[in-house]
Amino acid sequence: MKDESIIFEEPNGLFAIKIPSVWKAVERKEADTKPYQFAIIGKSFFQISCRKITPDIENLIHNNKLIFHNPELPNVSFAETFFEGPLSSYTWMCAVGDHFVLASYFFPLEERWQTLTKHSLFIIRIFLQNIHFNYKLIKIDDMKTSPKSNEKKDYYKIETWRDKPSKVFEFIGDIDKSKWNHKMVGPIELDTVKIYTLLKLKISSQPNGFNSTARAGAPLDNMFWWDFMLECDKGFIQIWRTPHAVEAVVSFEGEPFDVVKFLETNIKTHSKELADAIKTYDKHQLIINHFVSYKQCVDSLWKDINEIDLTPPKGPTKHITNEDPNKYVDGLRGFIDNSVKYHTVAKSLVLHAAFAIESYLNLAIRVGSPVELKDYPEVMDKFLKSDFMFRIKNFGFYSSLLASEIDVNNKAIKDAQQLMSFRNKYVHFDESSEHNRIGVVLFDRDYPLHQAVDDRPAVESFKQMFHVPDKKTVTRFYETSINFVKYMKSLIHPAMKNNVEFLMEQNPIGYNESLKCYSVVNSAMALDFFGVSED
Repeated sequence: MKDESIIFEEPNGLFAIKIPSVWKAVERKEADTKPYQFAIIGKSFFQISCRKITPDIENLIHNNKLIFHNPELPNVSFAETFFEGPLSSYTWMCAVGDHFVLASYFFPLEERWQTLTKHSLFIIRIFLQNIHFNYKLIKIDDMKTSPKSNEKKDYYKIETWRDKPSKVFEFIGDIDKSKWNHKMVGPIELDTVKIYTLLKLKISSQPNGFNSTARAGAPLDNMFWWDFMLECDKGFIQIWRTPHAVEAVVSFEGEPFDVVKFLETNIKTHSKELADAIKTYDKHQLIINHFVSYKQCVDSLWKDINEIDLTPPKGPTKHITNEDPNKYVDGLRGFIDNSVKYHTVAKSLVLHAAFAIESYLNLAIRVGSPVELKDYPEVMDKFLKSDFMFRIKNFGFYSSLLASEIDVNNKAIKDAQQLMSFRNKYVHFDESSEHNRIGVVLFDRDYPLHQAVDDRPAVESFKQMFHVPDKKTVTRFYETSINFVKYMKSLIHPAMKNNVEFLMEQNPIGYNESLKCYSVVNSAMALDFFGVSED
């Protein structure tokens, strides 16, 4: 696609916007109320409309948390969404005065990652952010215009940096950066939330930077989470947030410009306004996901168990022998050490396997519980602390996560129930339990009648003390913890299965206190990167 552009002026004079010159406008009748449509290439096309706000549109604005555009800011306030389907779409919304702008870019799903589609999307985002409104026709209550002043400009006031970004785009697109008077600054060790909020309130209601415009997917999935571009007659500033730090590039004519001092000064000047705005953000409480923690512990313990050698040392088989006793004693020491280690790891694995199952079950209940139930935490808390099988049988009443009821006769459920019982007998040291009874020996008064065994008495004694639970039992319960989760996952509603599984694997997991739902607060992958300095 060529980058030449033309100006499209809305026939009623409400707005004007740049569009690529190769787009073809679809003819429409004079009285037609449909959006203005442009064919791009193949099956992809672009639509845009500007209508007076109605009650239905007011609901749309409210549901999308759309901020009405402040004409004093260089970029418009907007919201954007993506939809993936056979015909995918990018939707852009803007509320300005008494009007509402809705723009959509439609393209076939199979073309989602093609270079031409990504380029078109980038161009559309740039042009939409620079749409021009006719404020003579669009009514804005208490609209203010900044009075012209002959006073010397104070470049440490953020209001001075509200020019439309142009120099910064030229800088980004220039391969030879050496001709620019610029410097990199970072990491900027100021409060990240306050920096973002200052730029949001005074420059653009959402990140207007090149990286934010060119991002793919959610901000968390990108190397740059957000960036803002500020410009004045003497230069530009681009400030960005990576997963690791806040950094900036500054280009300024004349004396050196201290961007940290600039941010500090304006954060202090607008502290009350910033504090009020920060209160409106969604608060995500970080919570330890014990299911993921226990699952990783089980996997680690299972690896350790399989590396322990429990082969008994070969000792003399007769009371009188010519064999070297030191060889047996040395072997016995190693056997004892390994037996104690096995007992520690095996017991831990069984307990952690049970905890993994229980924590997965409770997390699944919480994630799928209706909002109404979350208003009664005591009811939920009582259910989560109830008997394991009671929670299994009544899962559907407290959580809407599953497409079908849990089959209590399924092997995965029965095995999990056995593991829970085994865990409880261990924890509470129930002497009557078969899990805590390892054999019987007989005495005739003081005369021991122990059965003769293959191993020496010391070996047999340590086996009885430390080879419990035995390897067969440990293996069974290790597999039980895996099979339980696998069975529960198979019951999740297909429409939400991938999202729920991804959510429940997060550690820590977030809880959005405003929406009363669990959330993903970290990247899908650990995005970390380094650039090579030009110096």
